[in-house]
Amino acid sequence: MFAGLLVLAGRFADLLGRRRLFKIGLVVFTITSGLCALSTSIDMLIVFRVFQGAGAAMLVPASLGVVVHASPIEHRSHSLSLWAAAGAVVALRERGWVLPPAANGGAWDAGPPLDASVPI
Repeated sequence: MFAGLLVLAGRFADLLGRRRLFKIGLVVFTITSGLCALSTSIDMLIVFRVFQGAGAAMLVPASLGVVVHASPIEHRSHSLSLWAAAGAVVALRERGWVLPPAANGGAWDAGPPLDASVPI
């Protein structure tokens, strides 16, 4: 769902505005993340994950547009490098490659999906 909506969300960012789509995507992603945690069946979880993917698909192109627009031309390449690096760290962390799952000393571990949602 996420990858299939990236191009469409980019077009919506052009039509609706980058900041507006970012805010909508953030609300959709946050609410559906909570609903995923509260789901009581696999069917509910799948439906909520589909909408969560749609929210994430709104966030990516909108955030890139905001970074490009907010960066002065002489610092744009540096800003885009930081944007891409942050995305790479989150993607690697979700797969457990940056830090082992018990890197917090064996305390409560919410797991990679929650860890990736927290910075947002």
